This record gives sequence, C-alpha cells and structure tokens, in this order.
Amino acid sequence: MTGAQHHLAVSSVAEQSHRAVPLPRWAAALLIIGAAMAVDPWGWFPFGPLRWTVISVASLLLVAASLRQQTPIRLERATLLGWGGFLGWGIVASTVALDQIHTWIGTPDRRLGFVTVALMALDFFAGQALAAQQDHQVILHAMTVAVLGIGAYTLLEVIGLAPVDLATASGRPGGPYGSAAYLGAAVALMVPAVVAAAAGGVKSVQWRYAATAAAALGL
Repeated sequence: MTGAQHHLAVSSVAEQSHRAVPLPRWAAALLIIGAAMAVDPWGWFPFGPLRWTVISVASLLLVAASLRQQTPIRLERATLLGWGGFLGWGIVASTVALDQIHTWIGTPDRRLGFVTVALMALDFFAGQALAAQQDHQVILHAMTVAVLGIGAYTLLEVIGLAPVDLATASGRPGGPYGSAAYLGAAVALMVPAVVAAAAGGVKSVQWRYAATAAAALGL
C-alpha cells in the first residue's frame, strides 16, 4: 500500500468513526424530548402509552448505540452496586407479588413495572458513555427544547387551549404529563441544567437565548 493509499484508508476509517459517534447523543436527545412532550390527545390515555413507547424505543436505541461504540463504557462502581442491589430486590419483590403481570410490566396509564425500572438502569449506565463535550451540548439543547415545550403546553393549559382538556381535583396544571406532581418533578430536574446552559453551558448565543426563555418558563 502506498503512502497516499494508506492516508486515504485512515481518513475513510476516521470519517466513518466520526459519523458513527453522534448516534448515542441523538438517541439521548430523543429520549429527553420524547419523555417530556409525547402526548396523544386522541389516545385512550393521552399521557401514558405514547410516552412510554417513545421512552422504550429511544432507551433501547441509546443502549444499543452506546454498546456499539469503540470506547468502552466506564461504569462508576458505587452506582453500579446501588443499582445492582435495587434491581435484585425488585426481582425478589416482583416474584412474590400478588399481581404478577402488572408488577413486571406496569399498567397502561403511568405506573411503572420492573421492566421499566431495569430500562432506567440501562439508560443510566449508557448515559455514562456520553462524556464528550459535544455530547453535553446536545443534551443541554435537548433539555432546553423539552422545557420550552413543557412551558408552552402548560401556558396553553392555563388559558384553556391545551390539546387535552384535563380537570384535576387540585386545580393545578399537569402540563404534558397530566399530573402536577410529575410536572413539578420534571421541571425541578431539568431547569437547573437549562439555567446552566443559559449561563454559558452552550456555545451558541441563540441557544443561550433559548435556554434563558426556557428557564423563565420553567420557573
């Protein structure tokens, strides 16, 4: 092989590797945005089945893409032991539960089963592979989009224009989750990251403006 051929071969491999790397980060972005905004206004239960379908597909895509990467995933020991103990106890509890089916797979509306919890564990460890700076940028962009979507939906709900007409005993908005508790938990989880993005965590000025708007809506 001549020097020029060798250079072309190395360049081709590097280019293919470069194209393969972004898949985990985009799967993670799909997971974040889908978990926040997947609502089916015409479905049997608007806030459950479609969201969990998107979460399941995006999670499996994230895990599969992370495992295909050249760089091995470095698992943090303490969290590995914690998840191992938790999942082990979950298997025991699910095995002796009275409602076997729903204990393992959950219910169609919003209650988790063991399979979903195990999927969360896989997401957690696959996420540890997203260590590059560009990975962090895409994650912050996805959180910004998610919080903007949550805020916009909630505002529409407050003024009576949401796609789903939801009546709650407390009178509090449920946002795209259909639950005030879930809405509060999601905002509490993502708004700090969006604030960090607005403060300089993202490189693009336009994304900083978007993150600032998202943080204002989230707060």
